[in-house]
Amino acid sequence: MAYDFTMVHRAGNKMAHVDCLSRAPVEPPVEKDEVIILSVGLEEDDWVAASQLRDPVVSRIRDVLKGEGPRKYSKGDLVLLRYNPQATGSSRKLMPRYRGPYEVQKVLERDRYVIADTAVTQITQKRFPPTMYSAEKLIKFMEPSVANSKFLLILLMLPSTRARKMLFSSRHLFPRGVM
Repeated sequence: MAYDFTMVHRAGNKMAHVDCLSRAPVEPPVEKDEVIILSVGLEEDDWVAASQLRDPVVSRIRDVLKGEGPRKYSKGDLVLLRYNPQATGSSRKLMPRYRGPYEVQKVLERDRYVIADTAVTQITQKRFPPTMYSAEKLIKFMEPSVANSKFLLILLMLPSTRARKMLFSSRHLFPRGVM
């Protein structure tokens, strides 16, 4: 919305009313009684607490303090591997955050797992070599249901970018944090 105004110059001797207001006496400040606060409570509605609850690093620390460790996987489980691509200067907003699925080949100590490509999930001709990863970098792969598969096919047939953005932001289709 635009404002409609015109600027008019007035000489200083015609601005006596404004000059009078600027030199008006001000009441002295009233001193208030001192209040001592013995404790401060943090409410759940506080935005700091809410942001800490959403932070994945803080939630992992909270789980460890509660005695809940990282997820356990067994040999043969399909998992997704967290993917942190190199910074190229282009936006990584719509890039997948996880790669896979990969198969757990071996379970090691301290929540470490050896994962490798499977014959079914191998995408490129170069196989993913068996590599050790911690459980923090893995999430369980969830098989897509038939209804979700049909929905995905319909979305992929749509040419619009909006449909594709909707696909990548669908929280009910993918495990938390996958897309």
